[in-house]
Amino acid sequence: MTYTQDDFIKELAKDFTEDKEKPLKKKRLAALLDKYGESRENIDKNADITDWMEYLFAQGDKYLDEVIQERAMTRYHAQFPQTKIPQKSLQDSKDDFIKELAKDFTEDKEKPLKKKKLAALLDKYGESRENIDKNADIKDWMEYLFAQGDKYLDEVIQERAMTRYQTQFPQTPIPLKSLQDSEYKISKNLPETENENAFNSYKQPEKKKKKTPEETYLNDDFYHKLAMEESTDDYTAYNKKGGGIGAHGKYQLRKPILQDLGYVDKNGKWLGKNNISSANDFYKNHTEQEKAIRDMMNYYYLVLKTNESITHQGKKINGSITDKNTKKQKNVNFEVTISGLLAAAHREGPGMVKTYLNSLEKNEKGKYYLPYDKISDKLKGNLKNVEERLYNYTK
Repeated sequence: MTYTQDDFIKELAKDFTEDKEKPLKKKRLAALLDKYGESRENIDKNADITDWMEYLFAQGDKYLDEVIQERAMTRYHAQFPQTKIPQKSLQDSKDDFIKELAKDFTEDKEKPLKKKKLAALLDKYGESRENIDKNADIKDWMEYLFAQGDKYLDEVIQERAMTRYQTQFPQTPIPLKSLQDSEYKISKNLPETENENAFNSYKQPEKKKKKTPEETYLNDDFYHKLAMEESTDDYTAYNKKGGGIGAHGKYQLRKPILQDLGYVDKNGKWLGKNNISSANDFYKNHTEQEKAIRDMMNYYYLVLKTNESITHQGKKINGSITDKNTKKQKNVNFEVTISGLLAAAHREGPGMVKTYLNSLEKNEKGKYYLPYDKISDKLKGNLKNVEERLYNYTK
């Protein structure tokens, strides 16, 4: 079977997968709009860190415009009940009527500036999102977020690629179709030829999936070690200590975590996410538990990056831990790693990790230590747990 140019372009445009959690994410975004007003700008300016994390976790950059459109349609219907509203979906790009209604709510007047900032990040770190993930400091990472990189970066990369292709092959006519057309994509791997018939025999290579932070920094050994420490590797483990609904499963997930992941509401009631309607459902579904802890590690990473704890990676610590055999304290030297930060965040929370790192002082040998004599009795136990995790998960 030969590829036509239209087939080739359609193949390139297949960039979307079904998101079964989309209704829940849209519901959370609607709650943010109720709280801060009907625009992304209001959320940017006024949201606290919890609501900002909620926005990111609900993929606001992907779904917020759609939620705003649907809410606008509801308002129009209330104002003009005699006006027949088309039954076509808001996502149907061919529905001119809905596009006109939604235009005022989706147009991003700051898009050129955002794309300019993203281009500057590509100049600095290289032509890929992966390079920005690995190398960007906290300032540039926030620049990426506020420039809506998840929404516009691919478009910027395509436009820059088109400019390079035009420079290399000035005799080849460039299609007049806009790069913003959702059905048009530029291959990052076009054949090096000016013969347009090459489209008929060229097949687009598979697009590599971007690695998440937990895929980049963690491995099976990490999760096995964490599970042994939390529950002795028991998917059905339950610990009622600590209040609330207790800690559940192999990784001992508590209510705040389960709520952030969408499994329970603020009262601890199970919501039926992915057919998990009770604690017993959660215990029986091993795959879901593994997915939950990995989703949570990605969430921890984002919070740790936002509160600048990640910037302490590589810091040399002169610490003190409890020897498992003698139960006595012993001095240890170690470096702060991403895996250690994530393990500590799971034990005491990202906020306590930041408190630990901000409490460190430097000794005459250039190493950092925790001055326990200056730490309140209330925090000593928590900070001790953070230090233990940072040491035990250095790899």
